[in-house]
Amino acid sequence: MSEDEGEKIFEDSELEEVFSIFDSEEETEPGETLYNSREPFFKPPRKILLGSNIAEVSIPEKKRFREPVYHKLLICYDKIKAYEVLPVSVRTDRSSYPLNTGEGGAYNLGELFLFGFTADETEWYAIDVFIPLDDVKKVGEILFKKTSRPQLSGVMHYGNLAAVKYIMSVCEKVYEYQVNLPDWIKGSSFMRPVRDKYERYIPRKEETAPPKIHIFKEGIAQFFSEDNPSILHQMSTFWPWNLIRSITEKDDKLVFEWYDKTYSFEQLISNSADREELKKTCLECLSASKDRETPHALFIRSNSFPSRYEVSWYNLEPFACEASRSGLPPKKC
Repeated sequence: MSEDEGEKIFEDSELEEVFSIFDSEEETEPGETLYNSREPFFKPPRKILLGSNIAEVSIPEKKRFREPVYHKLLICYDKIKAYEVLPVSVRTDRSSYPLNTGEGGAYNLGELFLFGFTADETEWYAIDVFIPLDDVKKVGEILFKKTSRPQLSGVMHYGNLAAVKYIMSVCEKVYEYQVNLPDWIKGSSFMRPVRDKYERYIPRKEETAPPKIHIFKEGIAQFFSEDNPSILHQMSTFWPWNLIRSITEKDDKLVFEWYDKTYSFEQLISNSADREELKKTCLECLSASKDRETPHALFIRSNSFPSRYEVSWYNLEPFACEASRSGLPPKKC
């Protein structure tokens, strides 16, 4: 590497994608400064500015023989779909853990996580910034006021699982089924990136915890717990009944087809009695939902299924349909 070349934290293509997403026709001036900080301890630090109009997050691109170059991300408050601010224990590699988990770290700080879309909702971002511990309450209050939505508890460390857990808390449960371990291993497609391709792989021992299937009057959920490894958190999902076209049976599997035929989910249930009971309950709920208007339950999901990422929130995207792109829970009414 020559002296003119920088030592980069991000690849150029990543920076181009992340920092070219702001709509130039939207507000570009932060307005009155409500909060302004740079990360303690980390060098070079990320910076956060919460203005009365928009927020700014500045990410450094570290150079070997020059000062770091900062790339500024401009964030519209009304496009923030989920956020969380909480005290964490932080390690020198930027990994963090909620203080109540007992995980040790080099510093105790506050952490701000933001997930949202550009003005035209064609691009997304998921980004975090560390702040002084004493600023957690203040930053949370500012974001609550500017976004008109409360924090989504757990989204910072559990990603999709936190959104699904919230949805389940406001639904009426009808039935619950624990997927058998042999069915889970045999029926799941575990994928991982290898160079420019993806390949199937045998899940590690800690990844072989099967989910529970929860049937609600409002929809169906596949749910993992916080005790599962992060690769499974992103496989937690929720489908409202009004977005499901049909439920069929094929080769000992229940097949849930998305309303526009672009997506389907298959669950292997080898026990015929269990499969029939689950199918019967699902069809009854699906039929009942056609007679009433059910608000869309909106959520984050990973951009592959199952997730190919080890860190729950690092790569997130919404379902590619208008219904699930209009917001994420919880939403202030």
